[in-house]
Amino acid sequence: MKEVVVKVLNPTYSKDFIGVVIKSDDDSIINKKIFLPYVIPGEIVKAKITKDSKTFLRGEPLEILEVSPFRVEPKCPLFYQCGGCHFQHIEYSEQLRLKKKVVSDYLKIHGKVSLDFDINVLGEGKLLPFNYRKRALIHILENGKMGFFRNETHDVVSFDECQILSKKLNESFKELKPEISKYGKYFYSLVLDDDVENIFAILNIREEYQVKELREKNFFDIYKKFPYKFIFEYRGKEIFKNFEFEESAGHFSQVNIEANKYLVNFVKDESFKRGPFNSVTELYAGSGNFTFMLSSISKKITAVELDGKLVKRGENISKEKNLGDKILFIQSSCEKFVKKNKLGNLVLLDPPRGGAKEVVKYINPKDTNIVIYISCALPTFERDLKELLSKGYKISSFSILDMFPNTYHVETVGVLEII
Repeated sequence: MKEVVVKVLNPTYSKDFIGVVIKSDDDSIINKKIFLPYVIPGEIVKAKITKDSKTFLRGEPLEILEVSPFRVEPKCPLFYQCGGCHFQHIEYSEQLRLKKKVVSDYLKIHGKVSLDFDINVLGEGKLLPFNYRKRALIHILENGKMGFFRNETHDVVSFDECQILSKKLNESFKELKPEISKYGKYFYSLVLDDDVENIFAILNIREEYQVKELREKNFFDIYKKFPYKFIFEYRGKEIFKNFEFEESAGHFSQVNIEANKYLVNFVKDESFKRGPFNSVTELYAGSGNFTFMLSSISKKITAVELDGKLVKRGENISKEKNLGDKILFIQSSCEKFVKKNKLGNLVLLDPPRGGAKEVVKYINPKDTNIVIYISCALPTFERDLKELLSKGYKISSFSILDMFPNTYHVETVGVLEII
């Protein structure tokens, strides 16, 4: 493909940055938009075109001709191969500035929403950009190769140490890898979960008939070799585990525990200054990340969650805290719940990436005067925000949280009120 020179302009809500072609042998593409990874706004870059569509180009950088002062050497030697990180080449404070810009621009361009105040960055200057992940999904090929997917492929990039995993997870992986890699034909993934007190290792079996083979080989006895909590699963069903506990691993830890503390404290501050409430409805509640903190400012809290194991865990915690009379955990899809039930004065929702399109339709300003919406996906947040604004809600507070440093992902938190 042809080579061009590009001026990099802005970040996007993806691993790519947008620029324009400023030099090319083909005059027809001068000033044409081009998307490139691994660059930084302000840089001049020589790039090769990998896709030429009617309205834009895609490419790969070949040489940085004018280098940004924010460019740094990636800490991970596999950064340009592995798909786990996107921004290790950018100084961390600049990553945060770029994420603020992405959120602000996205809301303005797509949602026609201009914020009247600066976006707050929760935990700014206090959260570390490395060794923060407490959970990891590691892919296993049949030949025993273990690692993360290469960018936009299902090719596996093998690694010995990951710079964004917690030190305990790295140590555990280093111990487990030589043993598990011998059995690639049986397992397609390993999930490692660091809940501070324990390391959980969840191995996912490829085919049902292999369960019998693994039993015959006594492979489940692997737990005798390592000080970890093991779970073997086939299509989400537990086949064996070496500990007695009602909930499964993967339900224990927050991916970024330190960042989550700032999120919980922010929700607490925003709720407490507007409370007390007669009732609070928490949607997509998990096992109660926010629930118990809110119990002191509401007469009643209804926490709705689809995952039965998380609901059970939330109920157990509620009993331990003697809050069973005040907090009600309900196992249900939030979409079904909101259609049949009146919602609280405060609605707190923290949906998955797909957002809460069918939920926000049923939030009624006559019943709910405060909505706190936490989102891990900017496009669905913008979509749902438009629905809430159309009902008369106003944005009174807006923050972002860098739950996943060195990636393009960003958590947004909007507080909306009927004023």
